[in-house]
Amino acid sequence: MASPHHNRIRFFTTLGLAAGGVAFFLTLLDFSTSLTRTTLGTGYASGFFDLQARALLDGRWAVPDGSLSIEGFVRSGVTYTYFPPFPALLRMPILFTTDLFDGRLTILSMGVGWIVFAAMTTRLVWLLRRRFTGRAELSNGEGALISLFLALATGGTTLTFVAGQPWVYHEVYLWASAGAVGAAYWMLRVLEQPTPSAIGWLAAFCAICVGSRTTAGWAVCLTVIALGLWIATGRPTPGYRRRWWAVSLAGALPWLAGIALNLHKFGHVYMFPLQDQVWTSLSEHRQEALEVNGGTITGLQFFTTAFMAYFRLDGIRFVEWFPFVTLPAAPPPAYDGAFIDQAYRTGSVTAFMPALLILTALAALVLLKPGSPAHVRHLRPVLVAMFLITGGVMAYGYFATRYVSDFVPALVVGGAIGTAWLCRWSHQRRPRLIVATTFLAIGAAWSLCVQVIVGFSMAAIVHEGEQLERYLSLQQSLTPGRAPVSTGDQQPTGGRTDQLHIRGDCDTLYLNTGDPYRRWVVVSQRDRLLNVWLERGKDRAARLASVQGEAGYELWLERLDKNWFQLSFRSGDQVQAAPVQEIPLDGRIRIGIRNRTDVGYFEVTSNPGGQPLLIPASHHDEDFNIFPSDFEIDADPEALQRLKADLSIRDGAASDLCRRIQDDAAAAR
Repeated sequence: MASPHHNRIRFFTTLGLAAGGVAFFLTLLDFSTSLTRTTLGTGYASGFFDLQARALLDGRWAVPDGSLSIEGFVRSGVTYTYFPPFPALLRMPILFTTDLFDGRLTILSMGVGWIVFAAMTTRLVWLLRRRFTGRAELSNGEGALISLFLALATGGTTLTFVAGQPWVYHEVYLWASAGAVGAAYWMLRVLEQPTPSAIGWLAAFCAICVGSRTTAGWAVCLTVIALGLWIATGRPTPGYRRRWWAVSLAGALPWLAGIALNLHKFGHVYMFPLQDQVWTSLSEHRQEALEVNGGTITGLQFFTTAFMAYFRLDGIRFVEWFPFVTLPAAPPPAYDGAFIDQAYRTGSVTAFMPALLILTALAALVLLKPGSPAHVRHLRPVLVAMFLITGGVMAYGYFATRYVSDFVPALVVGGAIGTAWLCRWSHQRRPRLIVATTFLAIGAAWSLCVQVIVGFSMAAIVHEGEQLERYLSLQQSLTPGRAPVSTGDQQPTGGRTDQLHIRGDCDTLYLNTGDPYRRWVVVSQRDRLLNVWLERGKDRAARLASVQGEAGYELWLERLDKNWFQLSFRSGDQVQAAPVQEIPLDGRIRIGIRNRTDVGYFEVTSNPGGQPLLIPASHHDEDFNIFPSDFEIDADPEALQRLKADLSIRDGAASDLCRRIQDDAAAAR
């Protein structure tokens, strides 16, 4: 039978993890029940690890050519992914038995990653609490502090934000953070008593770090190697000097394995040859950034910009419309003449995780205090390892909110140390306990709320389609007429973040994302219906419509062999043709045009008809900045006359969302 002490530990642990877990999993599932959803409707970047796992099952590291799109690295005629392979290895048992879930395992992987992260955070904070207080018996006040910290650490970090977009870029952060916090816990256990079991677990978490994110892997593994050398001196763990080599190997073996893999793929110890990335060949700005920065986008010239981006006090934005808090309206500017590669709207550590930042600062003061006992001194290298993880993003010329996740291990480990110290500081001192509990309660509530809200809103904006319509419908229902709205007969240009634009009589509804690389996206657009009456006769063809963009697509209707017709898109010598169909007896052909905003394509169908034609609904410039395309009905009258065809055009109904926004904007004027 469990003692009251252990029951109390279970109760407060469950309470904290329940709060953090609810925040995380609601965001991960997007407040739905879909266990296989992806960040984009096309599934892009949610299946990279599946491709890598399939390649490994075939005995190779290279993935199929073109399968990674712009993220592929092409070397010696083969394509590699730059992501380390641990999440791919996790998938292999499933992919070995079925292909049913290919490209749809990211949510499952991220969920399991959170469970490991939460478990190791829990073990770490309870271990630290015992170290700082020296007591086995747990008071309700201490339990409340630990519970609030667990809620904050497992649901109030950037890991909850990234959960809103389940794709490869974010999956690696869940596992890197889980590996780093797990390694921190087992480092402490090894410094207490380097048993074979503790060393084995430390090696496993070092491998998770190396296999998930290079910067985390190097920071943790090098620290573990150094710990082994420290143990060899006999100072941290007298009587265990002989096991120093095992501890060092726990860090060295995963580290060397990561180096060997990177050498095999890229010919470098840890860097990726960005000149070989497909994206570099498409983006003139990336090419210029590499030229200006000496062939890389890493260096101390980016430190000031990174510090201002990730620690600015105004790294959050308050608005009058739902969701009321969001990311800054613009990306962080460059400082000290830095020529950066890319910068997206970036939320700061200071604004989104203030309580964890304060706890970590407190932990640093506690650890730096002269004359600290051994159990406190042993925490220094562990916290240093977590801070070393942040070195990659602090010297990297690419800025986005997801990179704030690199600070999570340091903030969680530092926060656990600070919380454990608060347990000792407030013991049997009610005024202090009230102050500490209030601070953690407010900090946890704030961080949980803003991470969930911003994670939910940004997931909708990135996904587009029905998900974006649902988000804006909720915004319009909760705060009607608050969001800025403009109108006009042309596509919008410029504008400000979160602005809505109605084109024509609700022909198209646009949203300004604030993203300089994709400023405006289409929320909804009227369907178009073309009715063509075609006589049976000689072979003829006529252009019906054109699609704006660099490819210059044109929609053609061609009569074949008197009784047959075919729809096709033409762009220079390229032709995408629908199946040949028989002309109906009445000669009427219905052609439907729909903007599939969920996948980013115009879909053209016909009745009679077969497989639809799909054409990209956006185009880009030389720097790959993306703009919505127009589908213009500009049939050639002379060609229609030669084809002996009559054409009529009918617009579909405007979306209800656009009508409501239009009415609210008119009422607010």
